[in-house]
Amino acid sequence: MRGIKQQRRLMICGAIVAGATAFAFTNSANASFHLWEVDEVYSNADGSVQFIEFFNVSNFENFMTNSGGLASNANSYTFTTNLSSTSTANTHFLMGTAGYAAISGVPAPDYTLPNQFFSVSGDTITLVNSVNGTLTFTGAQLPTDGIQSLNRIYGGSTNSGFTSAVNSPTNFAGVTGFVPEPTSLVLLGAGGVLMLGKRRRTHRFQG
Repeated sequence: MRGIKQQRRLMICGAIVAGATAFAFTNSANASFHLWEVDEVYSNADGSVQFIEFFNVSNFENFMTNSGGLASNANSYTFTTNLSSTSTANTHFLMGTAGYAAISGVPAPDYTLPNQFFSVSGDTITLVNSVNGTLTFTGAQLPTDGIQSLNRIYGGSTNSGFTSAVNSPTNFAGVTGFVPEPTSLVLLGAGGVLMLGKRRRTHRFQG
């Protein structure tokens, strides 16, 4: 599924790259962060496990503390640290809720958000003062099955829509992975409860 995302990014036209490069050159001396775009959004049904992935085509975009933070309709986050390198061209960074960060084996978030940071019924996510760092979606557009995520489709010079695919979070270190399907864990837990109940009933009968 990572290949699907890479193919989408290859569709970014030369106009975006040229414009972004010019913007980055102008603002690199001013500690830039402006060119990150919301690339992928994931949430489970109750919003406890969420991540927001950003993508950027230019260097010198690591000064996140100069931004106005990240905002949803109801919540906000202030960056207190910068990304670790000025080599930010064609990279991602990852923001995940505490519930996401607690899952074993997923790519570590670069920044940790509170649970239910955005609404699963629809929201607007904004990297404040960025050029194109805003993504608005409805509840019908955002998958909440625990498997798929909402992904930006690139075309022309602006976002041309969304698509759904198996979630594939990637952090600034380039580590990629996915949030595992929760169904197997639920079934395992339910199976354990049923087995325990069966053993208890058998014990009573024998006693």
